[in-house]
Amino acid sequence: MTIMQTVLSAVADGRQPVANEGRRARTVTRGIRERAWWHLRAHRAATLKELLSTHASPDLKAPRVTLVKYFSALARAGILARRVPVAGGEAIWSLKRDLGPRTPVWREKSGEIWNPNDDRVLKVERVKK
Repeated sequence: MTIMQTVLSAVADGRQPVANEGRRARTVTRGIRERAWWHLRAHRAATLKELLSTHASPDLKAPRVTLVKYFSALARAGILARRVPVAGGEAIWSLKRDLGPRTPVWREKSGEIWNPNDDRVLKVERVKK
């Protein structure tokens, strides 16, 4: 139902329309991981440089390291893909599987990613040392 239909429906029912009636609540993204996830869902691919220049705030500690670790875990779980177009160039991270609007949570200690969209746990391949 559109906003106009909601307002007309309220008037037809004999009541005053409420401000912002019929509008969805806005979602506020907090962390760099969440903002990067939203960016990748919207654009399908991005470089770390692009994400950091767009979404990193001055109060964050080591946002590059945070994103590299997070994206590496997502890549090992088959959610992201990483490619370097030319030797020594900037890596491009692209979305292979869109899990949904809610940001996947990487649990480093247990080596898994929790998908809050369908409440499932995805295993992450361990890096062999």
